[in-house]
Amino acid sequence: MHLSKAVSRTLLSSMLMWSLSLAVASPATAGCRSCDPFFRCVPTAPGALLCMEGPGACAMSIPCYGGGNRLPDGPGEDITTWTLFDAGPLGGTARPALRAGVGAVALGEDVRVSGAAGTGALADATLAYGRDYSVALVDASGEGFALRRSVEGTGVRIEVRGVLNETPGAVLTDELLGERDQLRVPVRVEGRDRILVLQATTLRGGIVPLEIARLRRGLAAAGRANPGRREPLLRAIAR
Repeated sequence: MHLSKAVSRTLLSSMLMWSLSLAVASPATAGCRSCDPFFRCVPTAPGALLCMEGPGACAMSIPCYGGGNRLPDGPGEDITTWTLFDAGPLGGTARPALRAGVGAVALGEDVRVSGAAGTGALADATLAYGRDYSVALVDASGEGFALRRSVEGTGVRIEVRGVLNETPGAVLTDELLGERDQLRVPVRVEGRDRILVLQATTLRGGIVPLEIARLRRGLAAAGRANPGRREPLLRAIAR
């Protein structure tokens, strides 16, 4: 059966677009990401240096033109997870705490299992892709927290500040995290005391898709924990 010229051109165009998509997703562009129609962060160029997946939501921040950043020993997935819980019995008296060797990077209820005891209901969870960035995460009133992430040797330094009226204030904590460490920080969101739980790592090798799939299952579960929320709890403001 012969193909018409129009069909041939359509097939050629589709093959070209498929080839371009492979090129865009190559290691050379691993630092640039954008949101796909399924609210997932995927490699693109151009895109964003910071891409954040939440329960049924996706957001980009900090424009990325070209190839983004590459690690000296090859491409990897620089990820950070943060989970927001209602404060437990300690409420506003809680203090920032770094817990070493808690376990693999996690989010949502999996964080509670790994050691974030003493917290209340799950309020929000995020899987973020990005190596070095500074961003404020605020609610509708402009209250929340600001994160600064930077790679130092084999660890990731995380600085957390409180935010009021979209303006970062005093430093709440500044710690260097190993790949199995967990940082807990009391913050204020929606006028309530909350506990922010953070982890950060760089994923490499064949385990990357398996780990990302596991974390996305945690995001889906977090969404089911707050079925009444129609809009993301927090919005990002690049700093």
